[in-house]
Amino acid sequence: MSYNIIIFLVYLCGGLARGTALNNLNVVLMNMYSHVAAKFAVTSQIIALLSISVLCGSIMGTFSATPIILRFGRKNSILYMALISLLSSVTSMIPVHYVYLGVNKIITGFSTSIIMTAIPMLFSEFVAPNLRGVFGSFMNLFICVGVLISSIIQFYIAPHDKLFYISFVPGTVSSVLLIVLLFWVKESNTQKHATPLNENKNKILEEQNNSLQNEEDVDQTKQLKINTEKQNIEQIESIFSRKYRKCLLVALTLGPALAGSGMNAVIQYASQTFASSFNSPYSGTIGFIIVASVNTIAAIVATPFIRLIRRRLLWFISLLGCMICQSGLLILSFDFMDQKLNNKLKLILTIVFILFYQMGISSLYLAILSEVFPLEVKTKMMNFGMVMFWLTLITTTLLFPLIPRWCSYLLFLSIQTICFIILFKYLPETTGKTLQEIRKIMVDEEPKVEIKPATNAEALLE
Repeated sequence: MSYNIIIFLVYLCGGLARGTALNNLNVVLMNMYSHVAAKFAVTSQIIALLSISVLCGSIMGTFSATPIILRFGRKNSILYMALISLLSSVTSMIPVHYVYLGVNKIITGFSTSIIMTAIPMLFSEFVAPNLRGVFGSFMNLFICVGVLISSIIQFYIAPHDKLFYISFVPGTVSSVLLIVLLFWVKESNTQKHATPLNENKNKILEEQNNSLQNEEDVDQTKQLKINTEKQNIEQIESIFSRKYRKCLLVALTLGPALAGSGMNAVIQYASQTFASSFNSPYSGTIGFIIVASVNTIAAIVATPFIRLIRRRLLWFISLLGCMICQSGLLILSFDFMDQKLNNKLKLILTIVFILFYQMGISSLYLAILSEVFPLEVKTKMMNFGMVMFWLTLITTTLLFPLIPRWCSYLLFLSIQTICFIILFKYLPETTGKTLQEIRKIMVDEEPKVEIKPATNAEALLE
């Protein structure tokens, strides 16, 4: 079997595990679970809390990914997280209580977010340069496929509450297949070389600690720690200096521009939004399948646009399209026209919104985030960007079922408008530019003061 096929299958299983996890807490499943587990009323508050459980686990996974990968290696991190994901999927099949289900989904969100991070890192040096872009888009695509598969399964089991556990089967199967595939996967060369170096470093540190026999050495060590802490504080302060003002503004608005679109809420609550759009008792589920299908197709169609259109132009076309659709949904949320026509227009605008979202801002976010910042502040700026992304995503998903629909769409539109204005001014075009050229645009260097050498006459006067 070709190693590229193994890589493809690992991406497939990792993406499906993540996609099914995201979809396993929509309103349809919550209603089914409430009838089988310790009976509870599916209130807006419970819907909101359960809906963000996967996201809370995801943000924890995002912050934990780097230390876990450094500690266990890329391959082993995927293996351990796949085992955890498998365990949480199996235990979610047992009907206990909505709090129990929420805790399981936090664990699933945590493990699958680390799998998402570690898989591209592991295979980056094994994939041929001409295939990197293709493989890079697979994770987003297979997550969309996972959401679609899960929604189709829920459509068929919706009339039978006791079959709710079947919705967790795709995630369970994906985790099992991922574990099996990892037996044929090689650890990256980078990780192989990193382990002995870390071991040697630890040995050297132990020897140095053992050699501290007098007070002078202890004092020097303390002073070294103080100096290191000062350097770290100065480095953080420098990020907030005028020099990196553009970088900071881009970092703080790039994530909210994506998460503030409300895409997660649109998919998560599609069954609720389209509950009366079709002449069927399962109207909400049908609407959800349509939205999930369009999301998957849009992820496939988006690939050629990324290659043909410059990144900055595509980003703003996509963002502006999302804002126009949100404006239309805001107007329709007041229900001032015939209900059937209103529902059809909502569905059409939602489909167009998803197309614009996948065409640009969803596909370009990580690419722009990884290349727009100068190397000396890249890590910290990317961390700021990811923190803002997750905070915005959790806020919009949490509020969507708790506030009137028009307030939700107004919130999405307001966030995107603010981000559009700031990014239009400060986000540069990165297509075809070197990192040095991008740095010159993003960093406000202080002008250097030229010191002219003194003339002979001036020297004599002094």
